[in-house]
Amino acid sequence: MADHINISQIDRFDSEWNSRLEFNKLKAELDIMTQRFKQAQSNLDAIFTRIARGEDVELHYSNGDVVRVGRLSEEA
Repeated sequence: MADHINISQIDRFDSEWNSRLEFNKLKAELDIMTQRFKQAQSNLDAIFTRIARGEDVELHYSNGDVVRVGRLSEEA
């Protein structure tokens, strides 16, 4: 049987619980968006690095499309 001394009013408990829940939801969303941003940043860095070296890059889309990206020749 539980035996504790600090009993909080239920409304206060619910308010604190909801605040903690909302904070953790926002933190999780921010963590996911930060990871996605870092992945996109890495992809862009790789694209521009390869193009700067004169190499082509293939962008593969989820629908199966493939787009080749490359540097324009100096003559164009």
